[in-house]
Amino acid sequence: MIISVGSLNADLICRVAEVPAAGQSIAARGFPLEAGGKGGNQAVAAAREGAEVLKAGAVGHDPLARGALRTLQGEGIDLSHVRTLDAPTGTATIFVDDAGLNRITISHGANTEAQAGALGDDLLRGASTVLLQLEIPVTEVGVMVLRCADLGARTILNLAPARAVPHVVLRAAGLLVVNEDEADSLAAGLGCAPTAMALSAALGTDVRRTMGGAEAACDGTLPTVEALPVDAIDTIAGSHSSLPRAGDTDRLVAV
Repeated sequence: MIISVGSLNADLICRVAEVPAAGQSIAARGFPLEAGGKGGNQAVAAAREGAEVLKAGAVGHDPLARGALRTLQGEGIDLSHVRTLDAPTGTATIFVDDAGLNRITISHGANTEAQAGALGDDLLRGASTVLLQLEIPVTEVGVMVLRCADLGARTILNLAPARAVPHVVLRAAGLLVVNEDEADSLAAGLGCAPTAMALSAALGTDVRRTMGGAEAACDGTLPTVEALPVDAIDTIAGSHSSLPRAGDTDRLVAV
């Protein structure tokens, strides 16, 4: 079983010809409401690869919670550890223009109250992997990574969005995932090059750096994966119903 600990958002998407300028009002061609949040996206991706997935996180007592959870429910993800709180559900308000560029404003809402202690030790020991990212409080992410390390549970920590994380937490993670900007930020703090191999050597843990394709420093080796030839039609990282499933490589809907 894979456990995903992290954010759950309702993505409010405005499809427009051009992003409005300051003080300008424009009409959107559509306004889909999709499940999102980096934690929710991790859970959906794992489920669509065939894994049994449990999601831990928080939503609010409001209608947007249904939008945040709808896709996860449809994928058969266990939501028994999603707490419902007296706080608004996290949202991302997204403008997508005809060029495929986007502008995003996030309100974290109930995600700020996610708690690492909501998962018991036995549940963590039984997990094959625990997935984390940084759209919930860094302190809670740190507690979860260190608990998993003590319990022998493997963690994958996506350092997105880029935030400062104590080095003791980074070193305890089983695998760190960074994009090029996040790798640059992390390398600056460590005083090393931003490559996967240099970051791995500095921290003593495996590192994967995404950059169109990807490179991964694992056990002293550096396997690389080239980017697939795709037509990018929507680069919003939401848990859209149209996200490709395993083996679907003819187009890229979200990254």
